[in-house]
Amino acid sequence: MSELRIPESTSFFSVVIPVYNSLSYLKKSLPSILESDTTVPEVVVVDNGSTDGTDEWLKEAYPYILFRRFPSNRGFSRAVNEGIKLSSGKYILVINADVVLEKGFFSLFRQKITRATQVGMWQPLILYPEGNLVYSRGLYISPARRFYNLGEGELCGEEREREIFGPAGCCALYKRELLEEVKIGEEYFDEDFFFLLEDFDLAWRARKRGWKAVYYPGVKAYHWGRVTFSSRFRQYLSFRNRYLLLAKNERLSEFLQDFPAWFPYEIVRCPFFLFYNPYSIRAYREVIQLLPRMRKKREWIKKYR
Repeated sequence: MSELRIPESTSFFSVVIPVYNSLSYLKKSLPSILESDTTVPEVVVVDNGSTDGTDEWLKEAYPYILFRRFPSNRGFSRAVNEGIKLSSGKYILVINADVVLEKGFFSLFRQKITRATQVGMWQPLILYPEGNLVYSRGLYISPARRFYNLGEGELCGEEREREIFGPAGCCALYKRELLEEVKIGEEYFDEDFFFLLEDFDLAWRARKRGWKAVYYPGVKAYHWGRVTFSSRFRQYLSFRNRYLLLAKNERLSEFLQDFPAWFPYEIVRCPFFLFYNPYSIRAYREVIQLLPRMRKKREWIKKYR
């Protein structure tokens, strides 16, 4: 085990890591965070009831890290919200346990963000572990209301800094001021989403408050991706959360403008999902059940628009 490096200051960066049976990845991720450069951040790990020995390993290897454990899986959003509440940094890096940071990550970002004004969200260049394929350059919403990682699967080339819709939640940097402005009740990330598309929701709310997001390829991270939950369970969450996201944030005028792109996709996707995915009935039922909650949150969002 490498020498312990205790954070000298917790006033600038805090790192929030939600974990769920991902100890093998966490053993790679944590050293990259704490040994990336001379800027050592505060780290908060929130465990969603893992059974792989995560808590015992952390207490032995990194006893100074802030740690909270739930008795069962409360979801990505709930774990991140808990981590943000426990943290003290001016800037919060939300990161998955299967993400490794490049050397100098925090120093490079600090040089960048201290010159920003209306920017409250940042996205590094996120690559697959091999280092030549892009995992994400940021979030993108198509006219058909499909939700993507920009550039996923493309070869890494000449990258340029630019404004994006929002950062991918697997490695996203947020200004605490932004998080406090857009939270609904005590929730920064919407806990009704559980997992998937909660990063789109947060970015959408922040943009309505006038905050901007920037893709900054001068900083890199490496992400394995899709290491928890089966593909069909992920599809169920994605299908369900897509409707919750639109019900909560979509403006009617914009929706009607893109209806010609949305409708053909919808009439193909819905029957396919219904017959292919064993969670389809559950997804439809939960959308109906959660729509009143989304309407209430939509009214909350209108108050600060």
